[in-house]
Amino acid sequence: MEVNGEPHVQTLRDFRDRYLLGHGAGRRLVGIYYRISPPLAGIISKNDTLRMIVRWCLMPCIGAAYLTIHHGPLMTLAVFTILVLLMISLRRLFRARPIFP
Repeated sequence: MEVNGEPHVQTLRDFRDRYLLGHGAGRRLVGIYYRISPPLAGIISKNDTLRMIVRWCLMPCIGAAYLTIHHGPLMTLAVFTILVLLMISLRRLFRARPIFP
């Protein structure tokens, strides 16, 4: 569901509305975000490189929000746990066997 622009932004809004605003800690996090984001957005919007970096850094958050909205928090936790374990395993594998001996 895309409302008013960028679908990734709408995903984050849906996550905020469904999961964050229903809890005290989530409401505090949203409050902090709304306090600090306008000045940061002003800085980011003036620099193409910084804007690209921020978009790349937000992708895991957007992915987690999407998974949580569509499949629930437990599935999201399972997927991210599997990804972390996979990365740890690959790191150990490549550390044990150098690609270029």
